[in-house]
Amino acid sequence: MINDLGSLYANQDELNREEEMYRWVLEGRKQAVEPDHLSTLDVVSCLGMPSATQGRLDEAEQIYKRALAGYKKLFESNHMFFRSLRCTLATIKEHAAT
Repeated sequence: MINDLGSLYANQDELNREEEMYRWVLEGRKQAVEPDHLSTLDVVSCLGMPSATQGRLDEAEQIYKRALAGYKKLFESNHMFFRSLRCTLATIKEHAAT
């Protein structure tokens, strides 16, 4: 449901609201579960998108690296979460270099 609401904000070009919502959810998740819990990492991963879309590539890279480090603790490096996020991070790095 959170991802759907985030997508709705993104589709309406309300990236600031999308980012605020993800940050709010992230704070709640940090209080409810461990920082490296899957549901927390999923929100961290989602938080990278509005940063990247708004051109804050260095910030997005740091957010994605944080999520990647957490996923690495939970899954093997060939898991789909890990592979997908690694691909996203590579794309961010590529765009930041240009």
